[in-house]
Amino acid sequence: MRYIIQHFVKKVKEVKFLLKNSQPRLWLKKIRKEKNITIHEIAMKTGITQQYYWYIENGMRNPSTKLAKLIGNLLNFDWTNFY
Repeated sequence: MRYIIQHFVKKVKEVKFLLKNSQPRLWLKKIRKEKNITIHEIAMKTGITQQYYWYIENGMRNPSTKLAKLIGNLLNFDWTNFY
């Protein structure tokens, strides 16, 4: 039980650090919302988790080239916008 609590606390600190030190991709969220597509739909169509997409959208993770192309095609924008 103690290990689980320590692990949870470590993850919470990691997420807080990432949130504090990342730049959200507001343009990505805007495009997604304009097209009325949910995070769940993008995750399902690209084969990633909702959490991982959320990290990408909030600037905490960078997608691979392959994933950037998939998201770009899905939302109809130039995938190089990620870089």
